[in-house]
Amino acid sequence: MTDDHVPGTLEEYANNPFIKHLPTEPELDDIRVALDKPPRHSPTDLGLRPGQRWHCVMRLAEYSQPTNPALQFGMYLDLIIKRGYVGRDPTTTDYVRGLERAVELEDKAAAGASWTSLDLLPQTDTSLGFAALGMPGGGKTHTVKRVCARYPQVIKHTDPFLLNQIVWLRVECPPSGSPKSLCEFFFQQVDSALRRQGVPSRYQDQYKGKTLDVMMAGMARVATLHAIGVLIVDEIQHVKRVKQDVQASVLNFLVTLRNSIGIPVVMVGTMAAQRLLRRTFHDARRGDGMGSIYFERLPPGPKNGPGFGPEFRMFVKQMWRWQWTLQPTELDDAILKAMYEETQGVIDLMVKLFILLQLRLVMAGSKRKLPEVITPSLIHDVARERFRIVATYVSALRENDPEKLAEFEDLIDFEREFNDYVQGIGFRLEAPVLAESHGAGPGTAAGVTGGVADESTYEILLAAQGIPPDRREWILGKAKELALGDELGAMMLAMSQAIAADRALQSPAKKTKLKAAEPIDGDSRADQKPGETAEDVYARLEAAGHVGFADDP
Repeated sequence: MTDDHVPGTLEEYANNPFIKHLPTEPELDDIRVALDKPPRHSPTDLGLRPGQRWHCVMRLAEYSQPTNPALQFGMYLDLIIKRGYVGRDPTTTDYVRGLERAVELEDKAAAGASWTSLDLLPQTDTSLGFAALGMPGGGKTHTVKRVCARYPQVIKHTDPFLLNQIVWLRVECPPSGSPKSLCEFFFQQVDSALRRQGVPSRYQDQYKGKTLDVMMAGMARVATLHAIGVLIVDEIQHVKRVKQDVQASVLNFLVTLRNSIGIPVVMVGTMAAQRLLRRTFHDARRGDGMGSIYFERLPPGPKNGPGFGPEFRMFVKQMWRWQWTLQPTELDDAILKAMYEETQGVIDLMVKLFILLQLRLVMAGSKRKLPEVITPSLIHDVARERFRIVATYVSALRENDPEKLAEFEDLIDFEREFNDYVQGIGFRLEAPVLAESHGAGPGTAAGVTGGVADESTYEILLAAQGIPPDRREWILGKAKELALGDELGAMMLAMSQAIAADRALQSPAKKTKLKAAEPIDGDSRADQKPGETAEDVYARLEAAGHVGFADDP
């Protein structure tokens, strides 16, 4: 043991320069602290203006609390990073020779020669890997980001050597699933990581336009040169979109990085990737080096229970502390049941629904001074309006339908709609909140926004909806007829109704079955006898010379 030993660090890690500057081996509580991200909240927030409280609610957008799969991920990641560095100790000659061999391999590929993992000098392979799989919205990507934040991404070594070590690198598999695009994303992320630390890096430009063999060899060289501690490939299910031989080339290359260079590889994706990774025993062994971690929804609990499980109750109970409504809502089983029915225990949906509920109440209360209280009926109303994109997904979860669930690989469209809404795009066109939903008398409307807009504002909004100029005047006039006032909220509702009316006018008329006209004098249909078909009438009239083609003999 030397003076370089870090207190609390295992002896096999202590003298390795690649491990020396990393956090010591964590306990579960250390991972829990990293994953627990409560929003900034103060009782004085309730004295802020509604518009300010609206912004406060959005602090929940980055909210997280630890779950069992996330804790497991944090422990696994620390283990594989450090175990991987044991076999890549830069103080050994094997590491230097391995780097030289990686450079030779790239030169070989650039000359047009083929290569395999056997061309790389084998090092002591202490690397491990695992797969993190789960349903969309289960918290996989969020967990990856929070756990990785425990570590410095780049460590600048100046003694006893000059080297910029990249501890972790997260690369999203391109939507196309293309191996070449994956390489490009890799170089892009390496450049970004180094530049954030003031290190000039142009790998993306250097390998632009190169062949796939050269790019893969370049990845091996760059990964060795910068001592990448772990490569995390997110959205791995996208590889399914390419042909099977291309799928194999991507997976085999990731295995090559681990086998030949000793870089741990973590594959993250939806359950759609499970069959991909387990297609062969070889892929399964590499993906499950430490066993897969599954990010599943919080279960509904026993059939004879309240409709939700204890994990769900605990998660919502912790989240429920962060309210910016003037009247805090007490959590009870009726609210928990409604929350579970509309989210089915998907964490991302749970947090977003809690945000949307508070946004609705803050703005409704500011307009009509209504009680800002969450109710089961409000939960169902908001979910019905704002969860339209994921309604089929939630329904499939509710019915536990594997075939329908297999159709959902991500929630990207829902994420975009949610972001548009909270940024104001969807909010401006939101229908007013019905006051009876919040304890007011029936028939009263609580506008979503206050103030009165001039006609130029409505012109801009109509243009944003793709309404042609020649229809905007009619829609605006119709909206004024339908509106219950000139406030912006009332006008927005009336405009949405006017737009629907205009589209109905512009659409082709439906075909309707017309009643047969009464025969007129001289109309041959008057000659049709009871029980006689149209063909019989035609034949009879043709024989009499009353009908026929002009060129008939």
